[in-house]
Amino acid sequence: MGRNARNKSGSRPPRVDAGVGESRAPVTLFYYMPGPGGKEEACKVTISGPDDFGSWLKTRHLFLKDSTTRKREQELVTYSDFIHAYSNLEKDEKYLFMDHPFFMDHPNDSVRECVGNIQCNLQKQASALEVRTTRAVVNDQALKDELKTQTLTPVNDGHSVKFFMVTKKGNLKELIEVDGMVMNRGDKVLVVNEAKMSPSDKDIDETEAKVWKLQGWLSAAKENPDQLATDPPIIKDNLLGTEWKVSAVMSGDNFTEEMEEKCNDNGLRVVRSNGAGYG
Repeated sequence: MGRNARNKSGSRPPRVDAGVGESRAPVTLFYYMPGPGGKEEACKVTISGPDDFGSWLKTRHLFLKDSTTRKREQELVTYSDFIHAYSNLEKDEKYLFMDHPFFMDHPNDSVRECVGNIQCNLQKQASALEVRTTRAVVNDQALKDELKTQTLTPVNDGHSVKFFMVTKKGNLKELIEVDGMVMNRGDKVLVVNEAKMSPSDKDIDETEAKVWKLQGWLSAAKENPDQLATDPPIIKDNLLGTEWKVSAVMSGDNFTEEMEEKCNDNGLRVVRSNGAGYG
C-alpha cells in the first residue's frame, strides 16, 4: 500500500500475494469486511483461478476502496478485473473490500455490527483451533518417534506465524501464513501445522506448497536476511542460522480415514483430534 494506506484502527491494510498478469497460479487474496464497532476486519481467501474466483464471488461484492477517503470506487466482477486491481494496489493507494449482499440490502449499522461480531467470533474460534492442534502436535509421541526427536517446542506459543518479503519501498508483501509451527533446534526439526475443521484435497495441495515456500524462505534468508520479515518479528531470529528439515502435519477435528490416507500418500503426517496428543 502507499504511505497513506491505513485502516480505521491505524494499521496498514493487508495485501494480495499472487503472480502477475493472467497467471492461473493460486492467489491469496487479502480483503476487508464490515466488523464490530464500525471497524473493518481483515480476511483472507485463496483463489485457484478464474473459475474458483467466479464461484467465490457469486454471493459477494468485491470493491476497490481508496485508502485515504475509504470510498468505494470500482466493483470487481471478473478475474481479469481482480488481477489488474491487484497489480496496481500499491501504486493507486487502494485496498480491497468485500460486502455481502445482505449488507447491501440492509445497510443498518446495528445489523452490520451484529454480523461483524459473529465474524469476529469465528476468527477467534479459528485461532483457538490453531493453538489447540499445534499443542497437540507437541504432545504426539508417535510423531516425535517418526521425526526421531525427543521433544518438540511450539513456535509463537502455538499461534499462527506470517512470513513477509520487504519490498524496495519498505512495505511488507506477505509470502505465506502458517497455522502453527513446532521445532527442535538440536535435531534441526521444524514442523508446519495446518489446522482444519474438515481437511480437504485442496488443503493438502496448499499445505505441500507452504512447505516448499517455507524451505525457500529459509534458504533466501541466509543470503538476504534484511529482505524478509515475520510476524511476530522475533520468529525470524529464532529460525535463522539452522539448516532445518521442514515437514508438515495436517491436523483437525473431522478427519475421515480416506482423507488420512490421502495425506499419507502425499507425505503429510496426520494428528487427529482423537489421537494421543489431544489427551
